[in-house]
Amino acid sequence: MRNSLKVLFCTLLFASSTYAVDYHKIHPQAWEATSLNAAAIALYGKKKFSTIKQTLNMELITPKAMVEDPQQIPIRVRSNIPAKSVAIFIDKQDKALVAVFHRDNFEKIDLSVNIRLESKGTIFVVIESLTGVLYYKRAFIDVLCLPCMEK
Repeated sequence: MRNSLKVLFCTLLFASSTYAVDYHKIHPQAWEATSLNAAAIALYGKKKFSTIKQTLNMELITPKAMVEDPQQIPIRVRSNIPAKSVAIFIDKQDKALVAVFHRDNFEKIDLSVNIRLESKGTIFVVIESLTGVLYYKRAFIDVLCLPCMEK
């Protein structure tokens, strides 16, 4: 009985920290927004988004030179800010919001994803801290479109 209670407690603890949040249902306007500001306001609300702060406690790693394959652009986000969500936005796209990662508590953030860009643009990453404060970091990516140059 005692061991089964330990297993149940550990299972509940794990499940509570990794539940999925369906941001498509909660904030559908954020996924339809074509501008970065409209998407971020739809996701966080105007009042909260107006208090966003740039931070040095986040590392946004992107390719430094021109990217040759716009379909597979690796980006990595690292931070030690205790957070509940990380959102990735791109300007100059049909849809500005790319992804939202959510947990009860990101003690340390280390996310790697590949994104697609149709042309050069700015990647904008927002971390929502456990206290609700928004922090951001941005990086510019230049895309070299070789098929476009051949025409």
